Amino acid sequence: MMTKYQLVFVKLETTMHKILSTIEVRKKMRIKKAFYAFRNNALSLRLTENKINNRRRLVLLKFENTLSSFVDGVGRYLTRAYLQEAFAKLKLNY
Repeated sequence: MMTKYQLVFVKLETTMHKILSTIEVRKKMRIKKAFYAFRNNALSLRLTENKINNRRRLVLLKFENTLSSFVDGVGRYLTRAYLQEAFAKLKLNY
């Protein structure tokens, strides 16, 4: 059988334990929240950089394709012009 003071002491001890555990849980939750905010910020920054890099790569690929098409067209034109000039000289010589 516990005395009245022992019961009060146990009750106070239980209340203090609950308060201290609540404080610890809040600290852990604050740390967890800060970590997730840091992680999400880094992730969104990385995704933004990836989007920018992908956009740059697409622009460069489009420019490269356009340039190669232009160079191919100029090459065909020069070949045709060279052949026409060669045949014209051939006709003049005969």
